[in-house]
Amino acid sequence: MKIKKILAILLAIAMLAAFAAACGSDSADTGSSSGDAGNDTSSGSGTDTGTDSGSDSGSAGNDSTGSDAPVDTPPAEIVTIRTIYPGEPPQRFDAVLAAINEKMGRDIGVNLDISWSPWSDYYTKVQLDISAGLDIDYFWEGSPAMPALHASRLLAPIDDLMQQFGQDIYASVDAKFFDSMKIDGVLMGFPSTANSPISAVNHSLTVREDLRLKYNLPPVDTLANLELFLQTIADNEPGIYPIMANNIGFTILPWFGDEMFLGGTGGGAGMKINADGSITVMPIQDAPAWRAATEKVREWYEKGWVPADILNLDPNGMFMMGMGAVSSGSALYASERQAEISMNVPGAVIVDQPVRGSGTLWLAGNGGNAMYLASTSSKGEAVVKFWNWVHASRENYDLYCYGVEGVDFELNAQGRVVLLSDYPALFPHWMFKNSDFLRFNEAVTDEYIEVIRTWDDGSVLSPLFGFAFNSENVSAEVGAVWATAGAFNPSLQSGAADFNTILPEFISQMEASGQLEVVEEAQRQVDDWLAG
Repeated sequence: MKIKKILAILLAIAMLAAFAAACGSDSADTGSSSGDAGNDTSSGSGTDTGTDSGSDSGSAGNDSTGSDAPVDTPPAEIVTIRTIYPGEPPQRFDAVLAAINEKMGRDIGVNLDISWSPWSDYYTKVQLDISAGLDIDYFWEGSPAMPALHASRLLAPIDDLMQQFGQDIYASVDAKFFDSMKIDGVLMGFPSTANSPISAVNHSLTVREDLRLKYNLPPVDTLANLELFLQTIADNEPGIYPIMANNIGFTILPWFGDEMFLGGTGGGAGMKINADGSITVMPIQDAPAWRAATEKVREWYEKGWVPADILNLDPNGMFMMGMGAVSSGSALYASERQAEISMNVPGAVIVDQPVRGSGTLWLAGNGGNAMYLASTSSKGEAVVKFWNWVHASRENYDLYCYGVEGVDFELNAQGRVVLLSDYPALFPHWMFKNSDFLRFNEAVTDEYIEVIRTWDDGSVLSPLFGFAFNSENVSAEVGAVWATAGAFNPSLQSGAADFNTILPEFISQMEASGQLEVVEEAQRQVDDWLAG
């Protein structure tokens, strides 16, 4: 047990490699989502997905404003809060941040100081900076990572702060989505993308729609249609890989069965909701859907549909350069990245294609992304005021997400964003998704907007809605399992490793890391939850 605890501490950085989440973000192909996508992998919101997102509008909501109306007298003191964002800053970042700080300072007395870290170092840097007591006040991560973050003592509770200063957030995000951000009844994070499409949020393909239409192919909404598209690209587009992703096996999981990942377990536990309402928790390698999806991507890899050196590539970057036809994504990912691919590949159009199985579409999660207050921060009030400010009005949301109107973007006749600088394309505004204020890129199709508008239709409240696994009793094991899963998953989920050859070693190392203890604890907590 002592060895496991030491391993968990030394490899705590691996505990942050969550899907990215979900990501609906650049993390879609950083290996994060294949480690542990949590309940959000088969979750949804049958409600509250915004308004006016139909084909005649470029925005998903209305022009309502919140409680941050400018005051006559500026705040007496400006409080600066600091954070780290993943990726590289847009060229216009400094100028836009100055405009944000000018307005936010006037409105609420807060300024924002953002430093940047490469994706490959982001999770490590956040954890180490907080652990070392360095100056970081809040950070972004996937919501399924919350139990591991809490176990690592990286989070501060935000209940009272949200009640005092988060009024506009509570007005835009349904209260039920905060339940899964609580541990023992204490709110530990803000589900920053809950007011957006979220059902099976990370089981979504990003597809080159222009290529699909070029060959008059059906939508890639089934496994058969996807394989037809992939084969057509392989036969006719020599400069484009059919698949550019290192976690495609995770993405297509729902097509192979009803099992899903259980959040907070380090990627070690799968779960299935049974017909009688009970839930079976199992080692992920015992989930038939996981095995079948992993075998399928190996088949695709052997056909040459995935780059042979996929483990050494930047799949997301290469997809955005036009070198792939299909990648892993999340709800709204295509809308968020359309501007970037348009800059690199004129005429390219991307869409999000949800991967839906034949079973129930469960409402279980909260959008996959979250904002957290660092445990070492003394500026919690200013942090929550900033989060709330972004959600308080369309004016604030536009400025933060898209930049200065007339300089960084303009709106066409349909209210869609026309790119004037690189800021709207490259700034990670996907961290805050609010369907009330969301705007679509000018290249997005009416059909795509309808897909987003109806994304959560038919979802059903999961028996585990609001459940959050508490890893305290097995924190060392979860850390070790997360590290082990993170070491194997890129090879397994991309098809780069032969499934039958690597599986015995995967099982051996997962069990040696404490996987069975994690599964046992998860089953106990799930049973207690269902018992009421």
